[in-house]
Amino acid sequence: MYHVNLIEQFDRGVEEMGREVSESCVESLVTEIVSSYCNGFYADKPELAARRIEAIGFQVGHQLSERYTMDRPRFTDHLEAIKFICKDFWSEVFKKQIDNLKTNHRGTFVLQDNRFRWLSRMSVDPSIETLGSIQDPSAMAENKAAQAIGMHLYFPCGIIRGALSNLGIPCAVSADISNLPACSFVIRIKA
Repeated sequence: MYHVNLIEQFDRGVEEMGREVSESCVESLVTEIVSSYCNGFYADKPELAARRIEAIGFQVGHQLSERYTMDRPRFTDHLEAIKFICKDFWSEVFKKQIDNLKTNHRGTFVLQDNRFRWLSRMSVDPSIETLGSIQDPSAMAENKAAQAIGMHLYFPCGIIRGALSNLGIPCAVSADISNLPACSFVIRIKA
């Protein structure tokens, strides 16, 4: 399948610490995945496109997490694993740490990135005050720009969910955007 080859290309590029993929190539890859699924394969089914994009991100996150934790002992609790995602994992994937981590100590974590790299070159109509959550792609149908940005966030949500799944933490991940390029990723640990 086409997307499997893209994952392999992405994975090969970040395979070793000394070898990296150009940031513009990764951004182009994500843009192409979103475009292919939203405008081609599932043009009339945004919910299915969103699930497929998130699934590709899940595979990438799972493989990257495996690679980045190969020489580490297993994490003892959820908070330790989330801190790994915020510091080490995020640094490897996005070249910076998460700006803020919040938790309610009951299985919900909010990771705030004030300048999310994959959104830094996107813009929307300034009359739109809040873009909201990407949990319901059909709810954004009125606003094409917000929908396009939301679709781009399914991939990193999948990366986070895949990484945590590999660490033995089943969860749901959603993204909230209110002021580009800031983005919050909400992780809800499944009991």
